Amino acid sequence: MPTSEDRESMVSEAVPIRRVSELTGVNSVTLRAWERRYGLLKPLRTAKGHRLYRPEDIARVEAIQRWLARGVAVGQVRALLDQGAEATEVDLSPTDPWQQHRQVMAHALAALDVHALRKRLAELTAEYPMPVLVDHCIEPLLSQWRSDVGQGRPQYGVTSQLLCFESVLYDYFASARHRQSAPKGAPRLLLVDNGRTPDSVLPMILAYSLGVNRLQVDFFGPVPQAEWLYAVDQRGADAVLLYTDSVPEPGLEAAHRDLERQLAVPIWLAGRQTALVDSTLQPHCLGQSHSEILAALEARLPVRVEGPDFSDNGSPGSGASR
Repeated sequence: MPTSEDRESMVSEAVPIRRVSELTGVNSVTLRAWERRYGLLKPLRTAKGHRLYRPEDIARVEAIQRWLARGVAVGQVRALLDQGAEATEVDLSPTDPWQQHRQVMAHALAALDVHALRKRLAELTAEYPMPVLVDHCIEPLLSQWRSDVGQGRPQYGVTSQLLCFESVLYDYFASARHRQSAPKGAPRLLLVDNGRTPDSVLPMILAYSLGVNRLQVDFFGPVPQAEWLYAVDQRGADAVLLYTDSVPEPGLEAAHRDLERQLAVPIWLAGRQTALVDSTLQPHCLGQSHSEILAALEARLPVRVEGPDFSDNGSPGSGASR
């Protein structure tokens, strides 16, 4: 039984739920679901009932993320943690729990059932960190439908399913972004959908995920370069992220060099274009996958928070943050 001195020491090292979201990229809704529904976390509580997470709780959140990134269903993680197993040491069975999630969403899409699709998205965003959800479920489904449509002769209804999926995703995460708030003085990032073939869905989801990490994000769809240059000046952006899955424009290296001199802020590249750019631009590339981009930005634009903050972080369906 811990003494009062022990408890005071634990509380002094503990941080509120919003700080945990910032440190781990896991939104507060998901942290509460892991605690209430799956018994994965046991944070301390203040006298007013606010959750406080110790360093060992944060380490456990990171361990949960490693298991989920390997494709383990959230309901199976507790047993693995209790066994003391490491995510890098266990040989998992060939079954893919994400296949079932994708099938459920595909079934809803086949019926163009927007309500069922939004309901499933709400469930998944409450249980899984965004990088895991995007890399294992959303992006594979988008790629599958886009590939079918891009071949020019998709099966009957596939184009409608793709448009429905893109519309629901964009609206869902755009709405969620309106409930987000960043701490005063947080870095401001201008995220631009810079592809020849516009794809504002994945960049919009990325903008939401960056908000979970407590960056201030201004998101621009496809606009002329002069317009987002104007936005950098007016909004005081600390950095620019140009996202595209298209083939890079000719002369990108020289254009990038000129832009950085003109703006005096870093300009980073993300999306599938990063696999095709010249080697001289590789230091400016953040990656292709959602998880790669988030990890790179976390290292390059750290958020510094002053004082405790018990408020929520604007995740989908979020309520009180305690």
